[in-house]
Amino acid sequence: MKDDDIIRLAIEHTINGLKFNDDGLLRFAKLVAQHERTWVGLTDEEFEYCCTLKKPVAIVEEVEAKLKEKNT
Repeated sequence: MKDDDIIRLAIEHTINGLKFNDDGLLRFAKLVAQHERTWVGLTDEEFEYCCTLKKPVAIVEEVEAKLKEKNT
């Protein structure tokens, strides 16, 4: 999401009538942009390992653990 998109959303969705001045909007946009992340998925090797597990619960737990590790 670009700064302009974030600013537009902030203007459209004011909270309790709170309005930002131009400087406040830009600072808000930069803050939101800093916290955006790109999703990281499993590598082919990690995916193949998960497929070797026998129990469905173990597969789900392993996938969840790997994705949490990569994306937090």
